[in-house]
Amino acid sequence: MLSYDWIKILACIVAGIFLWSLIFTTTAARLNPAQTFTVYAYIGTNPTGEFSSKITSRSALSGGFSYDVIETSVVDLTTAGNQAYTLLEARMGVQEGNAAFVSPLGEEISDGNGGTITRTYAEDLLLRAYSSVLSFGSPEETAEETSKTSFFTATENFLNNYYTDGYQNADSFDEKKAEATFRNRIKSQKDKRYKSEAKIRDGVKDEIARIQGYRENYLAVKGYLEEGIIRLEQTTVTLSYSGREEKVTGYFGINLCPDDRMISKT
Repeated sequence: MLSYDWIKILACIVAGIFLWSLIFTTTAARLNPAQTFTVYAYIGTNPTGEFSSKITSRSALSGGFSYDVIETSVVDLTTAGNQAYTLLEARMGVQEGNAAFVSPLGEEISDGNGGTITRTYAEDLLLRAYSSVLSFGSPEETAEETSKTSFFTATENFLNNYYTDGYQNADSFDEKKAEATFRNRIKSQKDKRYKSEAKIRDGVKDEIARIQGYRENYLAVKGYLEEGIIRLEQTTVTLSYSGREEKVTGYFGINLCPDDRMISKT
């Protein structure tokens, strides 16, 4: 049996660990959804270990994320078995998830009348998470044509907040507004990374680079679409809610390799 002294020593160790854990928990900076980037490997895909490691590696995706994305992760639904949809619902319920890799294929499911129908995995994801998914929109789309703001429209609206003559004009960037917005944000979020004025000034530089990088990346994506290097994929699903059905069509995905001949070369 342990002596009374040993019991006291163990109790003190446990108490010390608990106290340190409590201090760390209460003082550690909390990550908000904008500081994380989560990718889903959706049912029907076959992600490799290399896929996950590249998503979570800062060096592998150098330049892919701004300074404000602190944590990247992969949620592999293909290995969750019968709990895949429960996991998806739980993660999206706490605003986790930014993108999903989805197979262009589908699976046969019951039509409820003794027969079967084929549902693509993209349709399956939309039926389960439509309220959390943004349409990419299309080059001809206007804000009035959609029930919710598309990803492209939201991106342009964001950039136009900082480019006084529109995001197309790089010279119209408003550095003072970028700085003021940054200072207000870190104050409201109580971001503990910026405790001194020197740290804040460095943060302002990073913030300016972040916004300008968004503009450059957005223009690059539009260029890839125009050249046919990537392609928007249109999907139609029928949503059921409140006792009625509504058919919704939109560009909810991007085909990263529309030319099948290139697949073997990647």
